[in-house]
Amino acid sequence: MRVERARRLMTDEKIDALILSGGTSLVYFTNIRWGGGERLFASVIPVKGQPFFVCPAFEEGTRAGTDCARPICRRRRRRAHLE
Repeated sequence: MRVERARRLMTDEKIDALILSGGTSLVYFTNIRWGGGERLFASVIPVKGQPFFVCPAFEEGTRAGTDCARPICRRRRRRAHLE
């Protein structure tokens, strides 16, 4: 599996995660062709844990049919100001 091979290489090179945005790497790992645009659509493959997506909530349906297990899209939430 492509993700498992990438994880072995990441462990060897001491890399914690891969972040893949539009381009051939995103297609290779997720089979999603994303042409880019003004909003981020990325797949994160951590060395441990499940791969997930970072994207606007309205793009959530775009991720169907990928190899990434349990991809996640979340809405951006405002953070309370901390003093």
